[in-house]
Amino acid sequence: MAKVKALLAKGLAELCSYMKKYTAALGDLASATADGLDEKQDITAAVSFTIPMTGWARDSTLTSYYYCDISIAGLRATDIVDVTPAPESYSVARTAGFITTESMAGKLRLRAKKAPTAAIKAQYRIINTVKN
Repeated sequence: MAKVKALLAKGLAELCSYMKKYTAALGDLASATADGLDEKQDITAAVSFTIPMTGWARDSTLTSYYYCDISIAGLRATDIVDVTPAPESYSVARTAGFITTESMAGKLRLRAKKAPTAAIKAQYRIINTVKN
């Protein structure tokens, strides 16, 4: 009972004062976090697509590679896209020697050491996007 009286006498008032003091700071932190989430959004839905064996061209930026552009409506240059070949297409993709993708407005640029010898079943995920 003495602990309850001590809490009610001084501790509860002190706790409430402390909470009041830091509520504004927590509100600011919550607002900043919410604003950050509006700017950056994680996307996880996988989209199936086919990487063609035609339409590849020599890359002028990375001359030892070929590229193929895949149209993706709404894709931004700031988006980060992960491409994963389906298990049944893995050996063809591995032989082609894919490297990191490049996002552009409305299209995804795939690069590989050589054009694939067969169409590749794959999926892509936009794993991060920055809203402009």
